[in-house]
Amino acid sequence: MKKATPKSSPNHLAEDYSNLSAANDPGFSPEDISNFKINTTDNRTQHLALLGVLKKGPCHTIAFRELFGIYAPAPRIYELRHDFNYNIQKRLITASDSTGVKHRRVALYYLLPDQWQEVAA
Repeated sequence: MKKATPKSSPNHLAEDYSNLSAANDPGFSPEDISNFKINTTDNRTQHLALLGVLKKGPCHTIAFRELFGIYAPAPRIYELRHDFNYNIQKRLITASDSTGVKHRRVALYYLLPDQWQEVAA
């Protein structure tokens, strides 16, 4: 099994992010949502949208689904890490969906400036 070697701790995030919902994600204006919402499901479009969003700030799986139309962000994140060397890290949080249901262990993704690296475990 391989593990990431982050240059910075996942706990470096300044915000709490423990009570997020798709409706109150920090940093995403209506213009951001409009700019990054996908209208096709090809990988390239999803990669570009994911990167655009993560350059604005951290985003969790529920928001990727509900705000941006990316229903399976994890495989696209994997591709961005392993095929394009983007250092995208994750932290597990509790977040609410648009109906108010809280979900535990939701991935909160964030982009770090250095390149992704793997080491053998």
